[in-house]
Amino acid sequence: MTRYFGGTKLGYGGLIKAYSETASEALEKAGIIEIVKKEHIEIVFPYNLYNVIEKAIEKFEAEVLERDFSVEVRFVVGIIPEQKDEFVNYVIEVTKGRAKIREFLDWEKRIGKKRG
Repeated sequence: MTRYFGGTKLGYGGLIKAYSETASEALEKAGIIEIVKKEHIEIVFPYNLYNVIEKAIEKFEAEVLERDFSVEVRFVVGIIPEQKDEFVNYVIEVTKGRAKIREFLDWEKRIGKKRG
């Protein structure tokens, strides 16, 4: 909000009303954004497990944050913390332990621990 003096003095009451109406309008137009914390998991697997991993990701409504196709496929997946253990166990089970999984302790520094 920008206030220009137009010759009429609003006084404290008028200023408070003008500012609060502007703030209310701005908050209404801004809307609400839901932020969900996700934990990061790296999954490295052979190409023949691609569909199996994709289905696991869909089933748990995880989000693929990175994809790398090299000698093997590498996904970094974001998943809500409450589902992490179940997801990891599910991936280990459906791939019969052929997928390598690393949970990140610090995503920015890429520090993680192996699992599965």
